[in-house]
Amino acid sequence: MDAESVRRKYKKSPIIEALCEIHFSEFQADSTLPGLLYERIRNKYPIKEQISQNSFEIQFAQGGVSSQKILQVPMIRFFNQEKSELIQVASNLLTVNRLIPYEDYESFVISIKNAIENYVDIAKPKSVERIGLRYINHIFIPKAHINLDEYFTYLPKIRENYYNIQLSLELKPFYDNHLVFMTIASIPNKSQGAFLFDIYDNLKKNQEIDLENIGQNLNESHENIERIFEDVVTDKTRELFEEEDVNG
Repeated sequence: MDAESVRRKYKKSPIIEALCEIHFSEFQADSTLPGLLYERIRNKYPIKEQISQNSFEIQFAQGGVSSQKILQVPMIRFFNQEKSELIQVASNLLTVNRLIPYEDYESFVISIKNAIENYVDIAKPKSVERIGLRYINHIFIPKAHINLDEYFTYLPKIRENYYNIQLSLELKPFYDNHLVFMTIASIPNKSQGAFLFDIYDNLKKNQEIDLENIGQNLNESHENIERIFEDVVTDKTRELFEEEDVNG
């Protein structure tokens, strides 16, 4: 991480899901890939299920994203016993998800690297086409009536009362070879303020597979996400999360 990056840790983390997507080029393995992968990971991920899932296909162009398309992708999921972590496999796609409780980035990235190593050894893909790292947060403010600019810095300053919020931005972040999509949206809740805060970092690669290089790319993505998160929330919001001393 960059020496000037801000690393904060919270007792009441708002993260409800973190996920990493690795999009590969054509691979050599056939329909036996999920079974072969399961044999390697079944001790840690014993629960298996098959689903169809929406997937975003993002077309990149000079200056940003030219189009986005949602696809229905058949996918095999492998859960750990607690269903707090899973690996998902689809055509040319590997996804690693960490659910509640989210521990920390360091343990999450170990799971990601282990999954990539097993997948690559079996499928033998030619290259990595794209890496996506995404953090989904739920933020609850224990008030029925809220002055939102006390809690978020990116909301527009207008006089009218806020009822429903949906703000989406495409950002060029600290590591600017990446693109980041950020969404803040209100969640219906009559008793308190409830908000979805979704940060999605994308890196187009088209490079040969190098686990050390992928790890560096993930560190950059994570730092982009951390910086944006801390830029958007205020100190009043951080009080809700109960910040810990990371040096203690």
